[in-house]
Amino acid sequence: MKRIFAIWMLSLLILSGCVYVADSKKIYDDNEKIVTEGDTYTFIDRIGDVLEDEASLEVKGFYGTETIYTFENIEEITITITQDVNKGRFKVVLINPQNEITVLNGTSTITMSDGKYRIKIVGENAFATIDITIEDKS
Repeated sequence: MKRIFAIWMLSLLILSGCVYVADSKKIYDDNEKIVTEGDTYTFIDRIGDVLEDEASLEVKGFYGTETIYTFENIEEITITITQDVNKGRFKVVLINPQNEITVLNGTSTITMSDGKYRIKIVGENAFATIDITIEDKS
């Protein structure tokens, strides 16, 4: 009886992991999931660093969404994005306090109102390199 229970629990654990991975694969075009506070993502590999005012990342097999920056009490910032996507789909988004999404590419200067802003990377089987620089103009 213990053996059957152990097999059943193992099966349940494996299946719940499959659901998690499947959910992270359905996020790229779903703005409601992108704007959520929590992140859901998987990587085959993720190399690089996210520092206070710059990030340099290489991702392989990236599915889902990961918050890499959060801002509050900043009047204006300039964000420069350089990305090279070799496979899959990849984007960098800014989410404002009203949960509106702006896709970032190149250089953008953003005037911010009160509230919390987030920058997320979003991928669907993405193999990409990303460089981000942030300049606080406040």
